[in-house]
Amino acid sequence: MQNLQGEAFILRTISYSEADLIVHALSKEQGLLHFFVRGAKKSKKRFSGGVLQPPHLIKFETSRSGEKQHDDGGLITLKDASLVNDFIDIRNSYSSMEVMFSMIKVVLSSETGHEELFNHFGGALKALPTIKTYKRFFTHFVVRYLYIEGVLPSQDEFLDFVKTPMGSHAKLPTVREEMINREQGLAAHFLKTYSNSKDNIKWPK
Repeated sequence: MQNLQGEAFILRTISYSEADLIVHALSKEQGLLHFFVRGAKKSKKRFSGGVLQPPHLIKFETSRSGEKQHDDGGLITLKDASLVNDFIDIRNSYSSMEVMFSMIKVVLSSETGHEELFNHFGGALKALPTIKTYKRFFTHFVVRYLYIEGVLPSQDEFLDFVKTPMGSHAKLPTVREEMINREQGLAAHFLKTYSNSKDNIKWPK
């Protein structure tokens, strides 16, 4: 297998054994990747400082062609990772953390995982610490996610969301609470129809 390298957001880290981890990530060029990280829990050099914790942006390199790969469930052996951005400001707010984990659950259900989704997720992470209306922000995130995936049933209801990147969320026109609730209801219905995720995706208040 050819070695892979690039940038990726850590989405989920799961203990595999006393020393190893399974890591799900969204990469810029390869989409969703599933890493097997041998000895990650004991490594004080390659994976120190919580580098493999969500939603960190990392630079990664997998094992080169010819080296043994971990073949359970299509996992790719992660050779090295270094931190690019830890999004520390998100961790200063419990509400921001909740929204972040809900965003991750949405992304994990992607069937495309291309560069546009990578940019969408990254833009949302950068904007999240400045957000005051989490409900509408997350609705915006879900709508643009469905649009990127090519499965948004009706764009007429969400033209502003579709054309506005997450980093420009604050520039959206202000609407009344009744409209925010209606937007949420439609987006939640569309997401449930499309997503095959078994995770319960929590909508922020």
